[in-house]
Amino acid sequence: MRPAAHGRAWRTAAAALLLVALTAGGTRAQDGPLTWKDAQSLLRAAQRDTLGHGSDPAALDTLGAALRRVTRLADAEAMHRRALEFAPERRSSMAALGNVLLLQGRTDEAAEWLVKAGEAEGVAADLYAARLRQGDWRAASALAEAAGDAGRIPLLERMAEEGAFQLADGSPEQTRITFQRAWPVPLV
Repeated sequence: MRPAAHGRAWRTAAAALLLVALTAGGTRAQDGPLTWKDAQSLLRAAQRDTLGHGSDPAALDTLGAALRRVTRLADAEAMHRRALEFAPERRSSMAALGNVLLLQGRTDEAAEWLVKAGEAEGVAADLYAARLRQGDWRAASALAEAAGDAGRIPLLERMAEEGAFQLADGSPEQTRITFQRAWPVPLV
C-alpha cells in the first residue's frame, strides 16, 4: 500500500470509528450532550457515507439523524421520507420521521407516524409528548409509564376526568388588566 493510500484508509477508518462512538447512544437529541462541532462532524461523515448509497435506507436515516441534530428539520424530514420510499415497512424510519415532525410542531401527523412505528426505539416518549401536545390526557396517561413519567399519571387521569382548562363559576368572559409601570420592572 502506498503511503498516501494508507493515510486515506486510516482517516476513513478513524472517521467511521468516530461516527460509531458518537452515535452509540442513539439518535435522539435527548440522548446526551453533543457539541455543535461534533454534530457538524457527524453531519459531514453521514453526507460522505451516503454518497453513492442514495437508496440505502440505513444511510438515509443516519443522514436524517445528523441533519436533525443540527436542526435542519426540513432536510431531515426529506431524508427519512426517502428512506421510507425504499423500505416502506422500516419502523425505525417511521419513528425518526415522527420525531422530526414532532419537533416541527406537526403533532397530528407525527402521532400517526409514531403509531405506525409501533415498538421502535424512542417511540413511547415521542408519542407521549405528542399526546400531551394534543391535549389527549387519557392517552398520555396510558403512555406515561413507558415514557418514564409515571409520576404524572394521577394528574393526567384527573385532567382527563375533569378537564384541564376550566373557568371558575361566575368568572367573566373578559378581564381588564391595568398597566401600572414599565420601569424598572413591568408591573401588571
